[in-house]
Amino acid sequence: MKIHHGNSFSKTIKIFSGAPQGSVLSATLFRLHIHFLPKIFARFSSHLFADDVALVIKWSIEKKFSEKIVDIEIQPKIAMELLEKFSKDLLPPVNVK
Repeated sequence: MKIHHGNSFSKTIKIFSGAPQGSVLSATLFRLHIHFLPKIFARFSSHLFADDVALVIKWSIEKKFSEKIVDIEIQPKIAMELLEKFSKDLLPPVNVK
C-alpha cells in the first residue's frame, strides 16, 4: 500500500491481511463485525462506539445488598461467555504474520 498526496508518495507498506489501522476501511469492517452485538447482549444495556462496546448491568433496587453483590458477580461472567460464543461463532479468525 502506498499513499499519494499531490506530487508526494509515502513509503510502501506491505499488508498481508486486514486493513491499515486508522483507515476508513478498517473502521467500517470493524463496525460490520460488531453490528449484531446488541442482539447478543439483549439482557444488558449495550452501547457501541467506533472501536469499543460498553455494557450496563442492571439490578433491582428492591433486592438486599447481599443479593445484589451475588448478581453483580454473575452478570459479567454471563456477558463474557456470550462474547466468547459470539467471537467463536460469527467472527472470522485473525491472521497474524
